[in-house]
Amino acid sequence: MYGTLRINNVEYILENQLILINDENIKKEIISNFILTNNHIDKYLYNFNIYGSHFLYKPIFKTNEVIQKFNIYNGYYYGNIITSEIINKKYIDNIKYTLELNNNIIKNLIIVIILVIIIKILYNIYELKIKNNKIYIIYSKFINDNILLIYIIIYILLFSFHFWLLYPGYFVYWDDQYVMFKSIEKNYVNNFPVIIQFTLSVLNNLFGYKSFYVFFINILSWYTGLFLINISLHKKYKSKKILLLLLISFLANIFFMNTTHNKDVTAILIFWLVLSIILFLNTFKIKNKIILFIIYFFISILITISLLWRHTMIVSIYPIFIFFTYLILNNKYKIFNLKYIVSFVLIMLIFAISLIFLYKFTPYLWIKNSKYLLSANVESRPSYHLFMLQIAGISTIANDTNLINKNYYYEGKTFDNLKEVYYSDPINADLYKGSNGIIIKLYEIKNLKLLWIKSIIKHPISYIKHIYNYITKIFTLKTPILDKNKIQEKSDIFGMAYKYDNNGITFNNSKERIYIFLYKYLPEINIIIFIITSMIIFITTLAIIIIKKEYKNKILILSFSTSFSAVSTAIIVGFFTPLPLYRYIYPVIPITIFSLIIFITFLYDYIKNK
Repeated sequence: MYGTLRINNVEYILENQLILINDENIKKEIISNFILTNNHIDKYLYNFNIYGSHFLYKPIFKTNEVIQKFNIYNGYYYGNIITSEIINKKYIDNIKYTLELNNNIIKNLIIVIILVIIIKILYNIYELKIKNNKIYIIYSKFINDNILLIYIIIYILLFSFHFWLLYPGYFVYWDDQYVMFKSIEKNYVNNFPVIIQFTLSVLNNLFGYKSFYVFFINILSWYTGLFLINISLHKKYKSKKILLLLLISFLANIFFMNTTHNKDVTAILIFWLVLSIILFLNTFKIKNKIILFIIYFFISILITISLLWRHTMIVSIYPIFIFFTYLILNNKYKIFNLKYIVSFVLIMLIFAISLIFLYKFTPYLWIKNSKYLLSANVESRPSYHLFMLQIAGISTIANDTNLINKNYYYEGKTFDNLKEVYYSDPINADLYKGSNGIIIKLYEIKNLKLLWIKSIIKHPISYIKHIYNYITKIFTLKTPILDKNKIQEKSDIFGMAYKYDNNGITFNNSKERIYIFLYKYLPEINIIIFIITSMIIFITTLAIIIIKKEYKNKILILSFSTSFSAVSTAIIVGFFTPLPLYRYIYPVIPITIFSLIIFITFLYDYIKNK
């Protein structure tokens, strides 16, 4: 429907009316009525998919006069038609086509043959180990001499498997499709990270409208990071058991979430890659200054991208600068003396100012129209409804009728209505914004944040009760693992799917069987385990740094910094998110995994030296 509005040059007529409506069914009904009744509409756009055939579209014009134009994308698989009349029937008659040969059987056969060969080789090696120790020694030498190549092959296979199975990633979310739509329109807005819109726009221009870009960035960052961690630890300990780290990829929390296009996932995976490069540098100790400069410049670029990819990412990123500051000051002053503390605070302050500057002013590079900046458009400020939820919670729990001025209620609405809405869903801030804001005139409240602070000061116990209820929910969320039908759902909220080569994940028989197996058997660890783990590492490493100063080293500081990152992320998510969504809390998982790996490394080194 959006596509029909676009080709008739009337896509902006409904913009002001639709922007405040979150219910997609209502939006579709409004647009449908507009299309059916408006005299400006003389063209109609319909998307189509074709499976297993090449159709001949030229003869269709002769037998279907209402069809004006065919647009074909990705060869002969996806496209749309433009008609002069509304088509009420489900099918277009008299279509001529040629069948396409299905190569899945051949592909699957090749995969099976390769797996059989690998299993056979491993079995033979095992037999040789038992029968002839000398041959086993030769085999071990071959493995050790070629371990880097083996790791590369393994991780390329893992990456390829993930990409093949779940291409082009799961993006059936309003937020994800909105930024894809804006990347096409190139009318960037700041209520969603501008860098995502800009990046997709650049990639679209360079390589065409492909729907897999974010998914590709996700799994490339993840598997590259895990590969760097693996080879770093292997160099340090020369143990083949380190290869078991690849099993982390098959935690349900990791495997399925890394498939989504959520900005929270991509931001943290880019940061995960940054952390793995830091570990790599610490292990391999590169001395060439030019190479080091290039690597650190690359790290700076990745940190900047990660920072801008999620509005609250600064909370996760900033603690790692403790490690960078430690590197800068290392061996210059005795730790914890006055000069060290002053220098440490000043450097951390410079880093903080730099990150805030990047976050605040970078959007101005891409947004030319000031009305699309958060500071200029009150109704686009994403935090207003969040503060309103907490104010509503405080006033309701405290039963304070005077906390919110009566002038801010809609006509006919009172405090009793506010209580009713809050208790109906005490963890949902969306009830107070846009078209849902049927109780409070949210955007007319002056000094909303000041009102929020006054509410907390006046009723601290009520605030704690509200936050406790919210944290209890978001800290115990289960990973949103989608079944084979849900993962293949298609959506075209903004009418832009026809532009892309694929509008969602589609399984053939072999992919479906594999996905069902993974869906059923991949283990999931509750998010609260990661949060508790990060807190334990944070407290332990901090205690060691303060009490056992002689044990401090780069690995310990790195573990402390990353655990601090996970803890601060959990805190900000618990106190300052509008809904208990898993994507908000997900960043805790990769950071905790990294911190745990580094902490175990520190403990192993300590025990070994002891």
